[in-house]
Amino acid sequence: MSRKYLMKGIAALALAFVAVSCNNDEDLFDPEASEAKAKYEAAFKAKFGEPAADHNWGFAPVASDVKTRGWRSDANMWGGEYLVPGPLTVEQIKKVNDWFAANNQPKGVAIEYSYFFYQNVGATDYAENMNQFLCGSQEWAPDGEVMPNMNGGIQQLPLVWAGGLDEDVAKDFNDRKVYYKDSIGFMIESSTTSFGYHNSYTNEYKHDYVIIPGDVIDPSLGGRYFVGLDYSHYKLEGDGVTVDEVKLDGYYNDWVVCITPGIKRASGDFNTNCRVIAEDLSVNEDGDFDFNDVVFDVEFNSEGARIVLLAAGGTLPLTVGDIEIHEAFGVDKDVMVNTGNGIVKGAVEFTIKGSFNYNVNNIPVKVQKDGEWIELEAVTGKAPGKIAVNTYYNWCNERQSIEQKYPEFTNYVTNQNVKWY
Repeated sequence: MSRKYLMKGIAALALAFVAVSCNNDEDLFDPEASEAKAKYEAAFKAKFGEPAADHNWGFAPVASDVKTRGWRSDANMWGGEYLVPGPLTVEQIKKVNDWFAANNQPKGVAIEYSYFFYQNVGATDYAENMNQFLCGSQEWAPDGEVMPNMNGGIQQLPLVWAGGLDEDVAKDFNDRKVYYKDSIGFMIESSTTSFGYHNSYTNEYKHDYVIIPGDVIDPSLGGRYFVGLDYSHYKLEGDGVTVDEVKLDGYYNDWVVCITPGIKRASGDFNTNCRVIAEDLSVNEDGDFDFNDVVFDVEFNSEGARIVLLAAGGTLPLTVGDIEIHEAFGVDKDVMVNTGNGIVKGAVEFTIKGSFNYNVNNIPVKVQKDGEWIELEAVTGKAPGKIAVNTYYNWCNERQSIEQKYPEFTNYVTNQNVKWY
């Protein structure tokens, strides 16, 4: 299988609703792996009982957004995956607008981000004729992607979750989210190679812009960038005589927008389609099922399945797609990562090309055991080698049994409707 190995912290909105099935009823049984699987299944049943016949281990078909390029609309989830920039203060907004109003023909910079937040800062009266803010290429109609919910220097967007949680752990996860209201949007798989606007007065797309680093304006704005637009228009009579004209004046304050790179959270708490936790078949009846031998998040995008590797609690060779997870973390295969007993590493991203029918259960997870590569499966009604959970799930430390950390797990095995974490 081909792959694109990204290894970077920022990497995904025209919405495409698909049935993302994590369900696979076929038991692709490998005769050479039968003994290892049989021992594992016997140990699992001895520990937790017979699984419910209809148990799909979280890999149920769900309606989900396949996140492709454009605007990401789920503002109530951004804070789980990205460091969401805080609102600009009144003082910061004034400093930015004053700077653009005072500096003629400023020297700007180029930036290259495909994931970024945008916040409205200010505008002049000319903004009433600027009804779209554009980013991306100047070479295809309408000469760039439109940043939604921005018209005439005004931005209206919903409540944003910035990652904070209420301390009451008894509440449902969504009820624990602490929101703030701010004029902010989020673009994924987009581009900052060009900016512009649509002139509604003359029906033109224009690209007279400059990008200024925030720390040039004020130290408190470091890490942000500010795009300023210079407005112009003209109309001609039939004989070519100019009747209405506004010339470029070199001041890029007619519409100012803040751009902040979409930086991943180091904690690895990502909002993706699924988080997968797995056992590498090494546990026996007397051992602890911790389901942390590999932990990763999955998000389908326009290239394939984006994998965010979070932990490696096993000491056997193990692959997700065709990537060996210890190699991805840059450690030897007998080293545990991010499970309390090994070392701590930042999350690692890579993309496996292919659609997998937008089915998380179709992404192969394999372990090398006794010289054979064995796939870890989640087959309905059978002991799972892997389980799909929400992306806020906090995985077990090494030697920490999953039923010790989550006492309801045993009940979950016999009834998949039990809320166990």
